[in-house]
Amino acid sequence: MLFLLTGSIQYLAFELVECGILTGKLDETSLQSAIDRVLNNQDDYFQSLWESVSLTQQKTLKALAFENKNIFSREFLDKHGIQTPSGVQRSVAVLMHKGIIDRQHGEFLFEDPFFRRWIRLKAAYF
Repeated sequence: MLFLLTGSIQYLAFELVECGILTGKLDETSLQSAIDRVLNNQDDYFQSLWESVSLTQQKTLKALAFENKNIFSREFLDKHGIQTPSGVQRSVAVLMHKGIIDRQHGEFLFEDPFFRRWIRLKAAYF
């Protein structure tokens, strides 16, 4: 996970420098522009990654993009339209095997934080 996070930070830093060069300043607006550029540049990849997983895995990813605790509870399942705890368990296992998510300190985290943000932005369309 550290490698992917480091890569994400480097990608963001590159885009932030580009924004700074284009605008002549670095501020919160520059940071948001850099994040938007990363998401835009990765859109095709993220769309392909999204389409490569099952519907239950997509529901699990969408749910994890917004919350990552008590993911096997009935409340969590009902809130996110997931049928059974075993469906989430299988999804989590596959998503971890694919390197999309990881578990740390009892929480499930996205290997690529930009993919999480992309899902949050696209959630209304799924």
